Order: sequence, then structure tokens, then C-alpha cells
Amino acid sequence: MIELRSSCCDYRSASCEPSIQGLAGGYERNRFLTVKPGAVLILLHPGERMAARGRVAAMICISFRGVIQEVFILLHHVEVNVSNLAESEAFWGWLLRRLGYTPYQRWEQGFSFRHGHTYLVFVQTGERFLVPPYHRGRVGLNHLAFYARSKEQVDELTLELKERGRSLLYPDRHPYAGGPGHYAVFFEDPDRIKVEVVASSVTGELEGSKS
Repeated sequence: MIELRSSCCDYRSASCEPSIQGLAGGYERNRFLTVKPGAVLILLHPGERMAARGRVAAMICISFRGVIQEVFILLHHVEVNVSNLAESEAFWGWLLRRLGYTPYQRWEQGFSFRHGHTYLVFVQTGERFLVPPYHRGRVGLNHLAFYARSKEQVDELTLELKERGRSLLYPDRHPYAGGPGHYAVFFEDPDRIKVEVVASSVTGELEGSKS
């Protein structure tokens, strides 16, 4: 898989290669283009044009067999209720910092971490809602998945999780529990919310977890 970093999102060609060349000239930090051999072209980009109009967008541009489509995906934030705010802050504070997030908000009943224009919020659940506890098999959130920078970072996090006393999910299939080519580590937060961290430069990263 090829990764190019760019700030350009002006596609004027229906062919992958000219688009890649144009993007390569606009190198900028924290913007990445991933191109899979065989004609799938993907760009994740906080769009300046949208931001100039007071909106923020992540743009995904996909080229398949010479046809380019543009899709805007707007994810502003995700809010998760937790049973023990202190335990969750210790766990998520460690993990999110390792993944490049920074502290964003903090108040008596919650906290948040931010990466770019998207942020994650964790809020203390009210006592009357603590029973029954969370279970990913019920209606609602099943798991949260994050990109790691590389397979090496997945390995580092795996070691750190063990050092912190966190058990891995699917240890017999690690690091390919998500399927061939999907290099990831699976584990749980203090409320047993499943968390996945997958290497961003591994072929097959766009396939959903099969676990």
C-alpha cells in the first residue's frame, strides 16, 4: 500500500496516477492519501473550503476503474457513558495520548480528547442507569476502532496493555483476529467496551473487522 501526504483535494483527472502526482506536490502534515494497487484511491482530508464556510469535513475521494467519486463524511464527536469516570480517564487518557489525541475538555462529570476536528467524550453514568451494565452484544455500540501509525505501534501498544494488566481479546488469533492482512490488537476498556487498534499501512485495512 502506498501512502502520500497532501493538502490538495482538487481532482481534475479521472485517472489515479495524475491525481496521485498532483497530490504528491502538496505535501502537508496530518493529511494522508492511501492508494491500494488495483485502483482504489482514498483521501482523508479536513477540507479547507468547507471550513471557510464555517463547516468542517473529512473528504474521501475514491477512484475505481477510472471513475472518481467524492463523499463528505462529517463526524463531529462521539459521546460514551462510563460507570467509573476515574478508571475510564486513566485508561482512555493513556490510550488516546498514545494515538495522538490531546486533552480537550474537563468538567466534574466528564472529559474529552480531540484529534483534528473530531473529539471523543466520556461522561459519568447516573447511578440509576448503572444496572444493567454495558454489554456489546446488546443494542448500541459494539466497539471503537482506531488507526495506529504502523504495525510497530500495534506491537508497542500490545506490550503496554499487558504491562498494564489488560487482557487481549482473541489472543489465539492475534494480531490477525480481524482477518488476513488486518494487523490489529483487540482489548476492552474498564466497562468492557471493545477497542480495536489497527495498523494504517497494512493491505486490507479497509475491510471491516470480522470478529
